[in-house]
Amino acid sequence: MNIWVEALTGKQALLFSFIAKFFMDRGDNVIITCREYDYTARIFFQRGLKPYVLGRYGGGTLLGKIRASLDRQLRMLDIITEKNIDVHISFTSPDSCRVAYGLNIPIINLTDSPHSYIVNKLTIPLSRFLIIPHCIPKKEFSHLISLRNIYTFNGIFEVTWTKNFSPDSRILDELNLDKYRYIVMRTEEKKASYYKHMDSRPTLISIFIDKLISRERGLKIVIFPRYIDQKKYLIKKYGEKIIIPERSVDTQSLAHYSLLVITGGSTFAQEAALQGIPSISYFPYHFYIEEYIAKRGFPLFHYIDIINALKKMLDIISDPFKYHINTTGLLERMESPLELLEKIINQIFIED
Repeated sequence: MNIWVEALTGKQALLFSFIAKFFMDRGDNVIITCREYDYTARIFFQRGLKPYVLGRYGGGTLLGKIRASLDRQLRMLDIITEKNIDVHISFTSPDSCRVAYGLNIPIINLTDSPHSYIVNKLTIPLSRFLIIPHCIPKKEFSHLISLRNIYTFNGIFEVTWTKNFSPDSRILDELNLDKYRYIVMRTEEKKASYYKHMDSRPTLISIFIDKLISRERGLKIVIFPRYIDQKKYLIKKYGEKIIIPERSVDTQSLAHYSLLVITGGSTFAQEAALQGIPSISYFPYHFYIEEYIAKRGFPLFHYIDIINALKKMLDIISDPFKYHINTTGLLERMESPLELLEKIINQIFIED
């Protein structure tokens, strides 16, 4: 079977690298497409996979987004028409879904983001099937796809690459860090279509950095900006007071040995919390996944209000090992979507 997967972000690249190898191991041919954005392409290459890197992220403007999308679709069309694809798997990529739908290729979409209204409208109605974590109510997507075509699994996507993960302590030497003496930060995805533009600063993460610098001089800060303007802003404001890795690094191992993780998104916090590392997310929406993780006992704390997030940061720093936990037993009770995905693909093959 010829399977086409598409990744737009680092999280998706991690997920689809596992999905690709899963199906390759059973003898399928897997074609991978991605864009030049953040660490997306590099994650595939680091894992020994060779994606087609097509186009770039369109930036924060509507015109930029549509130009980049159309360019990617045309490039995809030239490649995919020659591959005789049987099924396409996407994490709600508007570009690949439009091409797959136009070529009558069955689409399986994965998502954990009901808040991504615009992207969901452009992708989910084109899907044969939708896979979501069980903690997200199916009704969140019922206006976009029939409920009978929505499948759930008892876990979250991050379990796929976290459950059997073994940290590599060489990351500490690589960045000149000491175990539990640094905090890892990730800026918010401020240019995403769903993000609230509430502040003129390129990133709100500076609020946390300012507080840390003024109170905790012994802790190092490792930060991963999402955009060039965020990176320039942080370098200009803090200089050598922060560490910004210049190339793709093993962020899971980095989080594993950290004191705390803080992010304006969700994936980084979820990955760290699954490893038992206390994590704070200031993502500006209610998020089913984070609520689910926290209720199951993982040390993840979500605050829409920055002031409360700051208070929790200081609380954790004052007694960090109160929050560090062993999550092996908790992870064993959670599923990855791989087996469900295999079942659905086999079903499509039988039907078609």
